[in-house]
Amino acid sequence: MADTRGADGAGTRDSTIVRAVAMARRHGLDVESGEELVDLGSVNHVVVVSSGEDRWVVRFAREPGNDGIFAAEQWCARRAAAAGVPTAQTIAIGVLDGLDHGIQEYVPGAPASGTEPADPEASWWATLGRYAAVIHRIEPDDDAPDALFSRFGRDLTEAWRQHLAYNLGCLTAGEDLLLSRGVYSADERRRLRDTVEALRDVPMRFGLSHGDLSPRNLLLPEPATGAAPVLIDWGCATFGPALHLDLVALERERANTGRPTAGEWELFLAAAGADRAEVDAVLPAFRLLQHHDLVRWAIDRCPERLEETVRSFRAVLDQSGGADGPIALA
Repeated sequence: MADTRGADGAGTRDSTIVRAVAMARRHGLDVESGEELVDLGSVNHVVVVSSGEDRWVVRFAREPGNDGIFAAEQWCARRAAAAGVPTAQTIAIGVLDGLDHGIQEYVPGAPASGTEPADPEASWWATLGRYAAVIHRIEPDDDAPDALFSRFGRDLTEAWRQHLAYNLGCLTAGEDLLLSRGVYSADERRRLRDTVEALRDVPMRFGLSHGDLSPRNLLLPEPATGAAPVLIDWGCATFGPALHLDLVALERERANTGRPTAGEWELFLAAAGADRAEVDAVLPAFRLLQHHDLVRWAIDRCPERLEETVRSFRAVLDQSGGADGPIALA
């Protein structure tokens, strides 16, 4: 590990580690050194700092303006642990040099990705499904940070209603940037509008979605401890139709890594207590809605991501059958 003791030679030290140590010391941790864990994401630096045998994990934003994400992670970890999901707790949050940061418990262990449970009948995807079932029942309280809610507000039922109304409004407006630019045809637009309209009649169950359920976010304690896998990384957590939000995230995981396989998908659904027929009926429509909404969000608030979101939306629309495919839920 890089040693950061003393005042001389600071210019030659790793600035990321120096900053992480300064953050830890600000919260009363008498740390002396640190080691950055690389390739753990593009949003935050991750540094393990230590003092003797004691260790903590410092995570801080690579760029200013992280919108209170560490406060949201802290809330999620506390609520998940109280509900029975093993997870690393955030012991302190703050801002230093304009950068949000969070300090977490250090959990010894290796990620479950690349390994299989000792029990051949078990699966990490079943473990993730069981954890998801618990997390999805977590509801917001007055202390839940705003970062956990969509731009449509904290009332989850009303936010879903406004979410649908906003997207329907975009799909019925006379002037439509996506139509004029050829992102979709008039027939595809009409089909998409009918799909979103049909979602109005679907009863949704609202709760907390982890947003990144994957074996890489399961830490396996030493077998001798007998402890359950620890779920980490709440940076994508959000409130909404929790099961479907997590399923869309799992589809993204499959596109990137090939997992979960079809069999692992079924194990996850069963462990999460999902109704398979309901998932088959609703998820295609929900997927289309989310990708369309992301494009509209990019137009309104993040134009630098417009090309990326349009490309993803177009791929999902093509996959769903385009103008000739069946209308979801019809």
